[in-house]
Amino acid sequence: MLATLTPGARRSYLVTHGMPQLTPMTVTDRWELEADLDLAQVHGLVAEVEEFQLRSASLAAPVRNGAGAVVGAIAVSVPAAEFEQRQTHLEHLLRQGADRASTLLADSQG
Repeated sequence: MLATLTPGARRSYLVTHGMPQLTPMTVTDRWELEADLDLAQVHGLVAEVEEFQLRSASLAAPVRNGAGAVVGAIAVSVPAAEFEQRQTHLEHLLRQGADRASTLLADSQG
């Protein structure tokens, strides 16, 4: 969800909440995080490997409302040891799921 915020809103969020190091892999440098978030916007997915929890990897895709605004996300977590092997397939499934959820949400809004 951070990837969808404006740069000012990101800075505000990070100042308020900080960037605690949850594992040795957690990104704690603001500029590195900004670069990661910029890539997430370009690719439409965000990935993290052992940044939140050791031996775990996650992927997430945005869910949009009828106006195109990001209102949520669909995510999946897998064992980190399996992530590289499964990443392409998981990305495909997440994109499909997020697109479907976005369509259903837009349809329900009229």
